Amino acid sequence: MQRLTRRTRFRRTAAEPNGANGAAALPSLVEDDDWVLEIRESHPFLDRVRAALSPVAVYPMRTLRFLRTSPGLISLVGVVLVAAILAAGFAMSSTASSQERQLQVLSDSTEPLANSSQNLYSSLSEADAISNTSFIRGSLETPIARQQYNTATANASLSILESAMGMGTGNEKAARLLAEIQTKLPVYSGMVESARAQSRAGNPVGNAYQASASELLRTEILPNAAELHSLTIDEVFEQQRQLATPPWVPLSGLLAAVFLLLLAQRWLAERTKRRYNVGLATATALMVIASLLVGIVSAVTWYDSNNSQQAATGRSAPLSQLTQMRITAQQARSMETLSVIERPADSVTTEFDAALDHVEIPLMQMRDSVKDPLAVDHALTFIGEWRRSHTLTQARLSNGDHKGAVAIILGNDPQQNSASAFNNLDKVLQTLIVSARANLREFMKNSLLFSQAIAQMVFVLSLLAVAAVGLGLRPRLQEYR
Repeated sequence: MQRLTRRTRFRRTAAEPNGANGAAALPSLVEDDDWVLEIRESHPFLDRVRAALSPVAVYPMRTLRFLRTSPGLISLVGVVLVAAILAAGFAMSSTASSQERQLQVLSDSTEPLANSSQNLYSSLSEADAISNTSFIRGSLETPIARQQYNTATANASLSILESAMGMGTGNEKAARLLAEIQTKLPVYSGMVESARAQSRAGNPVGNAYQASASELLRTEILPNAAELHSLTIDEVFEQQRQLATPPWVPLSGLLAAVFLLLLAQRWLAERTKRRYNVGLATATALMVIASLLVGIVSAVTWYDSNNSQQAATGRSAPLSQLTQMRITAQQARSMETLSVIERPADSVTTEFDAALDHVEIPLMQMRDSVKDPLAVDHALTFIGEWRRSHTLTQARLSNGDHKGAVAIILGNDPQQNSASAFNNLDKVLQTLIVSARANLREFMKNSLLFSQAIAQMVFVLSLLAVAAVGLGLRPRLQEYR
């Protein structure tokens, strides 16, 4: 491609010796025109691209020139502030939506699964205690006791089904535990029926069947149920911990917005020679309020969750503890009745006392954290009565008074009633469990509502802050018209 280019240059001339009036003339500049032939390589494609982009490049160039001016800088500051405020509000809204989904999963899936596992554990322990007591009665077994045993085993089967339906596909360990429990439960029921049949026929081998059935439940089935309950309750704790984690992203976004607003006010004060800007100051106050709301709620939630899981005085910790207490009491009842069946005198006393200690001590520790401290007092009273009945039972077994020991176990003795003490304690613990679960679900519901309310308040405060930024910068921009 050839192109002619004109280049103009100036050349200094020498001064003439004498001017018209005889004085020396000054040097002069003479313009010379040089025409230079430039040759450069032609690129048709690039030329077309340049021709197409040249009109488009006008707008960015105009924008850059505008941003170099004072109105342009103020407008840029406004855009940055609005973007920061909206980003913080959006982050808070997204976090609230995520927490809402997590709470929904915890309420609809995880907590019901944990409740099914504890029902399974309790029903199995209850069935063992009832079957041992019924075996002692022999032909005197009442229809009520038989119905109670059938109800306990039916509840255990139903809990297995509910746990299987509520379990996720990835929980292979829990599925394996459920399969083992479901496989061994019919074996246990069959051994109990064999023990009853042998007892009605007057065969001593019935004692061996009943002892073997109880051992199968206590050494194989119940440990699997306990492990399943531990897995599910740990999942509840983990999801609660995640929900209690402070929302660092929204909180940092809110604090960043406050910092940018303060920085913008200082820059605007130096630029416009005005000390305050009412609009930006209002926006800063609104974002500070939003930050304080999120920070206080996060701190309270984190402290409550951390304190509940470490000190065992929170929402789900008493539920887990109460469940374990009821199961321990049922196992103590099984040990007590089994001691009468096998007649081992005082060999079960140490284990029995240790089991009741695991019920009594935690009850005393959580008395002030439950809604009904009077119920805990009643439970402690029943534990004391049960201890005295058990001591008398073992004393009679040691003296060879088997009928007298059976009378205490079955509640037929006028002095002591082991059955009544255990039944009353079991009812109180069951009531406390129902109350604790209701508290947990109420806490989850309130947390969901509170999280939604905070997110909405932050979103409204963010919109108000955006409006305040616009109202604060508008008069400054109008000054440049």
